[in-house]
Amino acid sequence: MNKLDKPILIVITGPTASGKSALAVEVARRLDTEIISSDSRQIYHGIPIVTATPTTEEMGGIRHHLIDILPLDAYYSASEFEQDALRISDGLFASRGVAVVCGGSMMYVDALCNGIDDIPTVP
Repeated sequence: MNKLDKPILIVITGPTASGKSALAVEVARRLDTEIISSDSRQIYHGIPIVTATPTTEEMGGIRHHLIDILPLDAYYSASEFEQDALRISDGLFASRGVAVVCGGSMMYVDALCNGIDDIPTVP
């Protein structure tokens, strides 16, 4: 575990194909931590080309969370992302002291970093 006074969340964001994933893998490798995807489409299973989901090789042996876990017809909101990412990051903070978030969905990043209003889900 990293010896830190307080947990650190490193956020890497930008447009598709800008090198975010490669940078996140390198940062996670150097800091001995894992990556939380903040991409609103990479969470869905079966569309890796459309979403530029990193391949197993591109992941470089670093665990990635919230990638390829839901069927295409599943509902998933920024509020659900916030809850999932907070749970994962809390675990990473406890075990490693640092977490890396990577993706281009700014609403997801904002929800994680600043919180999101408690709005009921509408069918």
